[in-house]
Amino acid sequence: MKIVINHRDKYIRKELIRMCSDRYPNSDATSYEDPLMAAKSAFMGSGDVVIFGLSGIKLIPMLKNHDEHVRIIILAENAGHRDEAYSAGADGYITMPIREEELFSAVEGTSELF
Repeated sequence: MKIVINHRDKYIRKELIRMCSDRYPNSDATSYEDPLMAAKSAFMGSGDVVIFGLSGIKLIPMLKNHDEHVRIIILAENAGHRDEAYSAGADGYITMPIREEELFSAVEGTSELF
């Protein structure tokens, strides 16, 4: 599994990579500060799961039109943009602090939409 991570905070990106690498040892997780670079990586066919910060919400329709099977998860400080994210086509929405079980449920597609 290829996981593409975008978030402005490098420490959050590092933590997400660590968590995903620990849980999915055969996965390849990469991270980008720039949401356009993350989207480009996923668009080029190198992403099964994309975890965006809030700035990635606007990129969801483009990625879903290109590959409807890519899982897109939004990571946010609070639930204030949840409806916007799901309306754009997000498959998951996680709020800070990151809880491993919530992250993995979203990555694996077992979380319920609210």
